[in-house]
Amino acid sequence: MSRIDSLHALSEFAPLAQHELELMSAQIIPAGAALVLHPRDATHFPILHWRNGTCARARIDGDELVGDISGDIGHLQADDESFDIVVVQHGAEMLRATDELIAEIDRVLAADGRLYWFGLNPLNPWCVMKQGRQRVARSETAADRLYFHSARRIENELGRCAIVVDKSIFFGGWWPRNGELPDRSGNGASRNNLFDGLSAAYLLSARKQRAALTPIPPARLRPRLSVAGGLAAPASGRIAA
Repeated sequence: MSRIDSLHALSEFAPLAQHELELMSAQIIPAGAALVLHPRDATHFPILHWRNGTCARARIDGDELVGDISGDIGHLQADDESFDIVVVQHGAEMLRATDELIAEIDRVLAADGRLYWFGLNPLNPWCVMKQGRQRVARSETAADRLYFHSARRIENELGRCAIVVDKSIFFGGWWPRNGELPDRSGNGASRNNLFDGLSAAYLLSARKQRAALTPIPPARLRPRLSVAGGLAAPASGRIAA
């Protein structure tokens, strides 16, 4: 079992995944067409049941998707604006860079559609320990590495695609205790305090903006172009012989 697979199978990760299901149940209205992306071999993840509409699920395996939707990260086999909701639940930890995935999400997500992005916080002491062990594990291959992306970095990349984050929620403990990651955020509400930066994970809730149309100014406000006198003179009715 690879390091990525074993991460999501750890006993301390299970309470975190369960808490994420509770957050999804509170934040997401399961209706319309949805796409849910998981890390590979994460079939044990608790999932939100889609009561209305359809839900396609896929697992990120290296640079490819396996499941209801296939293809590589930069070319999802889905039509433009075909999903009303996209959920990324730790799939990005399998990617060194997230720009291609975000660009494809922007393409397949409908205008005014919602994106819910779950990520592990790279500043969390537990995640820092995991990153340190990866650095010293010289036998580890690139495919077995985990990549932690900060909430600020993901928010900035989403903003370049006009996907605007309107809520950030930090949750989970600072360090596993008795095999669990205790939640220190109460009911999971956004706290915005000094200790958010050490929480285990985060949820970014975002909306894709509609394309802005450039208004045409009224005629009286349009700039007038100066025309040379010779060009403005009326044409002569005579025809040269």
